[in-house]
Amino acid sequence: MSSFSDNAYARWWLKSDNDTTAVVSFNVASLTDHSTGEWTVNIAADHATANYAALAMAELTSTTYSVANMRQMYAYSGGMAAGTCRLICLDDTATTHVVKDPTSWMAVGFGSQ
Repeated sequence: MSSFSDNAYARWWLKSDNDTTAVVSFNVASLTDHSTGEWTVNIAADHATANYAALAMAELTSTTYSVANMRQMYAYSGGMAAGTCRLICLDDTATTHVVKDPTSWMAVGFGSQ
């Protein structure tokens, strides 16, 4: 286990308004937009390995909190490498979880570099 100072801080983070541009970011080289609701974060200074923690969230599509406005962000299965993190956004209002773009989204990564 690494000491607190080694892994306690975000190694990269960003907010995007649903395109390939980060509105604000730290240690993010670029974004790749694969298709509706799917992106890869290209990390400027890579993690030491693909074994790091990534968290992502989507902004509600309206100021009213209801099921119709919900989007969920997930790390893609097998989509994490030392220098990239692939994310997907799902609309949970449908029975089959349709891939959709959020209004905006945020992501962060923690781990050794």
